[in-house]
Amino acid sequence: MSPVTQYSGIDLKKIGPDQQLHFTLDRGLILRIMNNLILNAVKFTPKGGTIEVSADIFENGLRLSVKDTGVGILPEYKKKIFEKFSQAEGEQVNFKKGKGLGLTFCKLVVEAHGGRIWVESELGKGSTFYVALPANLK
Repeated sequence: MSPVTQYSGIDLKKIGPDQQLHFTLDRGLILRIMNNLILNAVKFTPKGGTIEVSADIFENGLRLSVKDTGVGILPEYKKKIFEKFSQAEGEQVNFKKGKGLGLTFCKLVVEAHGGRIWVESELGKGSTFYVALPANLK
């Protein structure tokens, strides 16, 4: 995703866990989720902004997050954005408007892995999307 963020003038930071985690998941689908979340962050983050991708231990599992310094999401849209064909209204600064299926896809895949997905956001300050997946720590 670095070429996309560089093209958009956005700084991409990556933070990893302190210990190795072992868990069973569909790597390709999880990568698609992360790509989707990063692309969404790019869409709503202005040039000069930052996107931070991280992984850490959370509730005896793995938590992935994508945090941006974008426009943020209105509170009434926080749950609706995960519904099919639903999108939050707001200023999209990069790329075209989507179809409203990306976050629905993410939610379905995360739940199929026994996990959960949610967003925390503040208007004008950005959003953080979290994906929590069960893991077997060794």
